[in-house]
Amino acid sequence: MTTLILCIDRDNDIGEKALVESPVIGKEANIQAAVSLGLADPEDSDSNSIFGAVKLYNRFRSQGKDVEVVTIAGDIHVGVDSDTRIMEQVSKVVRQLKADKAILVTDGAEDESLLGLLQTKIDVIGLERITVKQERKIEGLYYYIQKAIEDEKMRRVVLPLAFILMFYGISVFFALERMMWAFIVFFIGVYLLMKTYHLEGEVNKLVSNVTEQINEGKLSWVFSTFTVILLLVGFFDSLDDLTGSNYYDKHGSVGFDITFIIYILIILNSLVWWIILSLLVREAGKLFDTAILAKEDETYKEMDFWYYFNFPLFIISTGLFLAAGLTIVQYIADSSSLSFSFQNTMSMIIIGLALFIGGRYLYALGGEKEKKKRHFPYVKRRDKIVGWRH
Repeated sequence: MTTLILCIDRDNDIGEKALVESPVIGKEANIQAAVSLGLADPEDSDSNSIFGAVKLYNRFRSQGKDVEVVTIAGDIHVGVDSDTRIMEQVSKVVRQLKADKAILVTDGAEDESLLGLLQTKIDVIGLERITVKQERKIEGLYYYIQKAIEDEKMRRVVLPLAFILMFYGISVFFALERMMWAFIVFFIGVYLLMKTYHLEGEVNKLVSNVTEQINEGKLSWVFSTFTVILLLVGFFDSLDDLTGSNYYDKHGSVGFDITFIIYILIILNSLVWWIILSLLVREAGKLFDTAILAKEDETYKEMDFWYYFNFPLFIISTGLFLAAGLTIVQYIADSSSLSFSFQNTMSMIIIGLALFIGGRYLYALGGEKEKKKRHFPYVKRRDKIVGWRH
């Protein structure tokens, strides 16, 4: 069976810069691809990786081993699309060459992050890192920093760092260092979460969606932004409720035991209404947009607006059920953690049931015609479909 000398170009530099289609199979084809990339961009390290893979191929060939050198490229938008394209090509090459093992040749951690995925397709038995030697002089530091900032891939790292430095400078000016440090830690955590689960594409889609809504005169993006703000405020307010509670004063910091579970319940009990309020604000934005845009459609005059209040009622009733349920669970776990009122808890359950029944009544009252519209009829505007759906 053949062993692959596999070079990965995750962001498709050979395709974008050298116009070389992947997969590139064979020694001569890889040398030509590396030369083309080197001529297109002499500073790109991927050409060195390909040359490194060819060198490794020559060494194994001289030892009489059955190897083949292959370069596989992903997509300029590094993430799910890029990795999917790479894995499809790996599967194709493995079948074509009847390979059972591979040695991965990379120029950095970005390509090495695919090692786990590659192991699902072929047995990776080795890893060869190609490090480009540079002259170590202090006077060259500025040049490399400048080149890193100009590089599209490095901007993804430099830009968040720039924001952190800006916010820290503002916090020092207004003497808010403690609050800003908390924000910086939170920001870094969100950024690392996005990088770990490759959420950059989803964020880009969100930004594009907001831009599109602004261009079309919609206001639901304002409500959505306010929703996120409410959730953040609610989270920190819930933490403040926990640290300000008598139960926290009594127990303080704890390990993972029943007290820790009680802390989580206290936070959730405080957070549930912030979540419900956020959902109501979000639905209000959709309702507002659809009501304005629907004026261009004749079906607007025939709409039964009472029918569309069923979902907000369901949201509020769900909040009441959750609040009552969390209160009961917290009381069962430790009755000293809150001042339990049977009357208030039962009132929440009864009101929740009443609102739920009211929502079902409005839903049934709407009739089959309104149900088929699924929360407002579709309204065409600028060749886009607008609608409130759940």
